[in-house]
Amino acid sequence: MFVHPVVKLNICGLVCGISKAPLGHFPEVSSKTEKHRSRPRLEDAAPRIIEHPSDLIVSKGEPATLNCKAEGRPTPMVEWYKDGERVETDREDPRSHRMLLPSGSLFFLRIVHGRRSKPDEGVYVCVARNYLGEAVSRNASLEVANLQAAHTFTPSHPTALPALDTQSPLYEESMASCHVVTRPVNVDG
Repeated sequence: MFVHPVVKLNICGLVCGISKAPLGHFPEVSSKTEKHRSRPRLEDAAPRIIEHPSDLIVSKGEPATLNCKAEGRPTPMVEWYKDGERVETDREDPRSHRMLLPSGSLFFLRIVHGRRSKPDEGVYVCVARNYLGEAVSRNASLEVANLQAAHTFTPSHPTALPALDTQSPLYEESMASCHVVTRPVNVDG
């Protein structure tokens, strides 16, 4: 009678023993491992997004975070997609400026943006997956602010502003908030 080795694997897939069985006779796959794979356990749950990312406007070179949190059992794996393409993070490339945080959020060490290349600007979604399914977040757009070009005002010559009449009925309605950056101006010239 011919025999062939039969490898027995434990639940983690490691070899836990080798026995010999007659040729043509294969041991039945047992129990717990196969049953766990073929039907979900009662306490298992499909992924669900519990914190969706929000739109961001960020300056070039600044850090940014797109938040995403998911729940499920087993704990879902989170991946990010930008404009339909999978985002490469530090998990695939240690030199990447994008990091997948343990919470599932996507952290940018710095926003990269150039005239020809805009690798961080776009529409993002996070996808959470486990063996019971997947959940997709709402879209979140990341835009790179171009503050210098959009909000630069250079007066032809500096002027003093008249004092405000705080007694005027229009005073409260005309209040506005602004941030002014000044540079010295050569008035001699």
